[in-house]
Amino acid sequence: MGFLTGTIRLLYLTQLKNDLDYKIMLITESKRELAESISSLMDVGTSLDPNSPVVQSLRARREKLEIMEKELDAKMVRYQSKLRAVEEEIKSATESVQKSTASEFSYSLGGGR
Repeated sequence: MGFLTGTIRLLYLTQLKNDLDYKIMLITESKRELAESISSLMDVGTSLDPNSPVVQSLRARREKLEIMEKELDAKMVRYQSKLRAVEEEIKSATESVQKSTASEFSYSLGGGR
């Protein structure tokens, strides 16, 4: 692979890595907010009668939030898996660019042209 092609590939992969890092950060923040919401719902429900309709509604809401948290966990795992693959590709692309650069300079310095 040539220097220019390798550099373009490396830039694309770096952009993809940054995008995945950003998505993981957003999921982490969302999970933190969900955990706070679940905790708040549990605190409110402890002071009420366990059989009241309000407590039943709070339980239903908490269950929905827990489902959302599991979905976020699944997304996080997918993004982390993609991130590991992209990081390996970045290593490969970096090596390719370095080899191409070394080859170009050794060819130019050797008077081959």
